[in-house]
Amino acid sequence: MVDIIHSLLCPGNWLKYQDPADTISGIQKGYITGETLRDYENPSAHIVISTWESVEDWTTWSNKEERLQVQSKIEALLTEPSKIKIYELIGVRLD
Repeated sequence: MVDIIHSLLCPGNWLKYQDPADTISGIQKGYITGETLRDYENPSAHIVISTWESVEDWTTWSNKEERLQVQSKIEALLTEPSKIKIYELIGVRLD
């Protein structure tokens, strides 16, 4: 299961932005990996991609107070609320 969070930072907030992947790496049940991408043409736009063993593991993490506190701090830096989408992994290509 893959969670994708789309965020748009207010101008000048990049240095205050805490990479959400840094807050969960290796400490949450079911967490596999995560990465943060910044739009090349619009450096204020970010996508955080995290991979989880199951939707249940993501849901448990997403409702934890620790995550809610981090998300609240991030939301204060954004021009609009983050958009979170959950995707099911249906294939991987490794060449």
